[in-house]
Parts: sequence; C-alpha cells; structure tokens
Amino acid sequence: MDYKGNKQVRASESRAVGGRIGPLISLVAEVLARTAGIVLIVVGVWTGVKVIVEAWNLYTNPVSVGRFAGALETATGLDSLLARRAPTQQDVQEQAGVAQYPSPASTPAAAKTYRLSYLVAWPLVVLLLLLLGKLASWAIGAGVRLAIYEDRMEA
Repeated sequence: MDYKGNKQVRASESRAVGGRIGPLISLVAEVLARTAGIVLIVVGVWTGVKVIVEAWNLYTNPVSVGRFAGALETATGLDSLLARRAPTQQDVQEQAGVAQYPSPASTPAAAKTYRLSYLVAWPLVVLLLLLLGKLASWAIGAGVRLAIYEDRMEA
C-alpha cells in the first residue's frame, strides 16, 4: 500500500508540474505564432508595395526593362543567335553577285535596334512581377492566419 500511495503521490506531483508547464508552453507557442504572423504580414505588404512600385516604374519608363534584357542576353546569347540567323540585304546581294554600296538598313547599328532579348524580357518581367505579387498575397494571408492564432486548430 505504501508503494501504491507513493506512486499516487508521484503521479499527482507530475500532474501539478505538467499543469504549470503546459499553459506556459502554450503561451510561448501562441506568442511565437503571432510574432511570426506579424512578420509575415509586414514582409508581404513590403513585397507587394515593391512590386507595385516596380510595375509603375516599368509603365512610366519602359526602357528600364533593358537591364533585365541585358542580363538575359548575357546569360543566353539570344541576340547573337538572331544575328547569325538573319541574313542582311548585303549578304543577299553578295550571294547574287550584285555589288552595291551598303544601305543604312544593313549597318550593324540598325541591326542592334531589334533585340530578341528585349522582346523576350517583357513577358518574363511581367510573369516575375505576377509571381512576386502572388507570393506577397500568400505571405499576407498566412500571416493573418498566424496572427489570429487560436488554441484549436482547424483543418
């Protein structure tokens, strides 16, 4: 009986200790969840504002997509691929055996105005802005759900 009595005392002591630690762990988890939620909301709003500002900058200054086009050209070499494939008027005339003075349209400066990387960069920039906007929206939604953290979790 003494053994059973001690066992019962130990069990009641462990319940008392667990009873004090359980709410403390729950409180810490709640504070961490709410803090993470607020951080996600701030990051999401900041990202969303940056996306809107960048989209407006592209609207007011469309030439600024040239930085992205330059990086795309450096990485892929799209413009050099186009330059190799497209014969100029001078090339056609040389193959036909007709000797003429080069026209201004066949100069390398005119060939540089049509850049494939610039045309490919526009849809890519728009898609990246849409992706960043969606990620910002998801971050805000997850942050709101964490910030209004409740004890019971719903599926």
